[in-house]
Amino acid sequence: MNREFTDWDLEQWTLHGVMPSLDFGDYARIEQKRHGCDNEMYLHKVIGTLRSNTYVDVPVQSPAKEIVHDEIVDVVTCVCCGVSETTILKYRVADVMHNKLYLAIN
Repeated sequence: MNREFTDWDLEQWTLHGVMPSLDFGDYARIEQKRHGCDNEMYLHKVIGTLRSNTYVDVPVQSPAKEIVHDEIVDVVTCVCCGVSETTILKYRVADVMHNKLYLAIN
């Protein structure tokens, strides 16, 4: 269930690097590689979270491809809004920014 993003969340992220948790239905921003100009943060809808050693490296190249890594980490499964809403990919939680946090600092 979505919960409200508060000033406390922003303070925790700013002071301690603690990212708000991502749950089903939340929106997240993930950096996409663009050639010849600055990278862009694309909006993704969160499907769920799990632990895995297979995820897409960020910034995301086109086409996005999940790669097997050595360590198992927390990942989030997402669909990219407006691009291919039928493809579910896994991204490392450390590489993902909660959309409300993104909007608060930009």
